[in-house]
Amino acid sequence: MTKENDLERFAICMGLLDQIFGGETSSKKVSIYFEILNDYPIEQIEKAIKYIIKSRNTASFPKPAEIIQAIEGSVSDKTLQAIKAVKEMMVKVGYMQSVKFDDPAIMATLQDMGTWWDLCREWDDWKEKDFVKRYEHYLRFPDFETLIYLVGWSEAENNRKNLTDWIEPPMLMETKTLQISQPKTPLLEEKRDDNAV
Repeated sequence: MTKENDLERFAICMGLLDQIFGGETSSKKVSIYFEILNDYPIEQIEKAIKYIIKSRNTASFPKPAEIIQAIEGSVSDKTLQAIKAVKEMMVKVGYMQSVKFDDPAIMATLQDMGTWWDLCREWDDWKEKDFVKRYEHYLRFPDFETLIYLVGWSEAENNRKNLTDWIEPPMLMETKTLQISQPKTPLLEEKRDDNAV
């Protein structure tokens, strides 16, 4: 949010919450909520507050965490979307091509579980349950490092045979939209040797 333009719209949202859920919306309270939610565009905050007004049954004033959850989704929402993204990548791209997910928690989870090609070939209900546990852990404790991308079978074989000219850039999955694309600028330049497994 931009400080001046969005503060007025934000104050209107807080006033709506005050009218419906009660409690006093002091300038101090508006300022605290504004600071906490400052990372999100005002349009997302307005949409989240409308959602809370339409769906909430309790009478207490919503906490910032509830507004954030209305913007981002719950842990189970994110997990379901992550599973959809992984399965979509497995079906549409497969184990041969190197891949990258825009969600760092997916990258960390898959990195923990093994190579991309093995996961593609061995994915089953047990692997999915393992994915859920690990992914939800990384959502709750996001202080981790991930690989730049996950190496596919073709790249691993080409690296083994020293045929680095034949390596294509990884396919990128945009998790929220399930869109798969191949970046124009190869991600391979960003530490290919040290960070790929």
